[in-house]
Amino acid sequence: MEDAKAELAKIGVTFPNNVGGHNMFANLDHATKKKAEAIMDKMETQLEEQGLELPVRKHQND
Repeated sequence: MEDAKAELAKIGVTFPNNVGGHNMFANLDHATKKKAEAIMDKMETQLEEQGLELPVRKHQND
């Protein structure tokens, strides 16, 4: 996860202290958002290959 955060930080993604029900990529332009989503997808795939899954978080609006 730290590797993914480092890669995302390189393209300008910052993580708020309380992600809660917020979209962490909401303040990014379209191109950067796509890059960040691709990095997260790659990380999720790598975790699944290791037999792990990211926890599913419910958003406050769900």
